[in-house]
Amino acid sequence: MKRLLATLLLAVLAGFALHAAGTLDVYFIDVGQGDAILIDYGTYEVLIDGGSDGSCIPILAEYVDGYLEVVVATHPHSDHIGGLDDVLRAFDVLQVVTNGASAETNSYRNFAAVAISEVSQTRIVHRNDQIKLSDLVLQILHPHELSGDANEDSVVLQLTYGEVSFLFTGDIGEEAEIELLSMSCLSDIDILKVAHHGSRYSSTQSFLDVVQPELAVYSAGVGNRYGHPHDETLGRLDASGALTLGTDVHGTIRVSTDGETWSVTDLLGTVLGGDAQADGVDLCQICIDRLNSATYDDFRRIDLVGAVRGTNLVAAQPFSLSICAGAASIESMLDAVSQIGETLRERIARHFCPELYE
Repeated sequence: MKRLLATLLLAVLAGFALHAAGTLDVYFIDVGQGDAILIDYGTYEVLIDGGSDGSCIPILAEYVDGYLEVVVATHPHSDHIGGLDDVLRAFDVLQVVTNGASAETNSYRNFAAVAISEVSQTRIVHRNDQIKLSDLVLQILHPHELSGDANEDSVVLQLTYGEVSFLFTGDIGEEAEIELLSMSCLSDIDILKVAHHGSRYSSTQSFLDVVQPELAVYSAGVGNRYGHPHDETLGRLDASGALTLGTDVHGTIRVSTDGETWSVTDLLGTVLGGDAQADGVDLCQICIDRLNSATYDDFRRIDLVGAVRGTNLVAAQPFSLSICAGAASIESMLDAVSQIGETLRERIARHFCPELYE
């Protein structure tokens, strides 16, 4: 019955483009020396890898709504799939995606056995395939065919949401990067998942010259025995102009976007960066500060803000957001103010935060 229900749900997802409008959140989960990335889009969730154990499950339990639609295993190394057997037991997973590679290891055998017994659909992907959920599309860029090198054969995915793009690279190294470049698979992106935990053999200069990330996030364990991330890689990322953050320093890292701008925080809501910034200061926070310092008379100067609405705006101070992903977040924050409709929310936000609409 479980397999039948999951199959029916997959058919529904494939047949209808249900728009789950709103913020897209990507969590680079701190699993020590390993990878685990959750893409959260309304009621749809995709997990890319699961670390070496089940330590990602508490984070997943907080953000997964019902089914975990897709689990992607980028390659069969234990620091990426070792925790996936526990994930598949803990959640109802509709589809498992792999590159088709196997390994003679306990972690792979455990993962494969649970995938067969617990998941209704498994899928092997190659370059030019897609993973679709509602209007969310993950494009498969790699591999075209397996080479036998587990790291170089990692599944590479690109996700574009509005004007904001992510590149998830698994553990690829220079060989796969050269192939991707030669096949013209790469383009300018916004957020890069740094390959192979920041290894010196990945994120080569020619690769970075093309992808030109604004934000680069690596996943590594504190004091790991590999020395990840390597200084050479950090130097190249810094020279490329990317803001580089790691789970060994910040813990789980959350990137939020409304499709126009993005912001990055830790799980406590501390702003670590974003593309809506001026002179290093978050424009969202500037906007909120302006709203919080505005007087009744300041609000009344805005067309359609009468006495009652002006009073309600003052009563709603102080405004705050744990995550701000641009103008849409400010407008959503104002939704809590009584008698402030959609048109007026935008008018107020534009009045106090014109930079967010440029």
